[in-house]
Parts: sequence; C-alpha cells; structure tokens
Amino acid sequence: MLAAGEFAGEGMLIAQPWVQNSGIDLKVYCVDGELFGTERTSPLVPGKRQERAVPLSAEVAGIVARVGAVYGLDLYGVDVVLGPDGPIVVDVNDFPSFRQVPDAVPRVARAIINLARRGAALPPPVLPVPRVELDPVGGGVR
Repeated sequence: MLAAGEFAGEGMLIAQPWVQNSGIDLKVYCVDGELFGTERTSPLVPGKRQERAVPLSAEVAGIVARVGAVYGLDLYGVDVVLGPDGPIVVDVNDFPSFRQVPDAVPRVARAIINLARRGAALPPPVLPVPRVELDPVGGGVR
C-alpha cells in the first residue's frame, strides 16, 4: 500500500490493476508493418533475466496491430502479459529499443526513411485558426 503523498511532486502517475501472469513479458516490436516478438523475464520477478525471440499468436499480432492503428504509429513497441483471460496490453512505446529485432538498425533506418518519404508526399496539415474576438468598447483583442 502506498502512503498518501509518497509520490508528491512526481507529476502525473498512471496506475493499472495487477494482472496475474507467468512472470514472462511479451514485448512486440513493429517495424514498417512487420511484427517481432520477444519473451522476457519480467523485472518484477527476482532472478536471472532471460530473453528470446518468439513467434506471435494471431491473437497477439492482431491486438498489437490494432494498438498501432489506434495511436497512428508505424514504429512502436507493445508490452503484453498473458493473463488468465488472455493477452493484456500493459505498455505502448512510441520508440522502443527494438532489442531482439533481427538487423534492427538497418530495418529501423529504412522504416524512418520510408515514413519521411510518405510524410513529404502528404499535403501540409490544416491547422485550426484561433478565434479572435474584438472588444467593442476598447477596440482591443480579447
């Protein structure tokens, strides 16, 4: 249990309920539409850390792809735990380490170049025009 004020001054904190799981985190990286999975011993589990590349189930791949679509991400990572009711997303990273992604540096570099090229081909965004009201009495702007 946390004491009241224990994190005063820390800024915004987000808490989520604990999900019973095996102590293995599934880290999924998306690079240019391709998904890569890694199992890693949770930092919450004492002992030696282990990490290895793993294939993804269709369910986890679908969830991770939806996360990217919802947030409009092309390069990202999602941390998943396998709870008693199925996979649960516990974190979304907009630029993770891409650890365990084969040839990560050239893959990520190509993805960034592709994103930049696609972005350059798009029309500039239409920004909202701020509403300005004139003060009828003083003639100034409110």
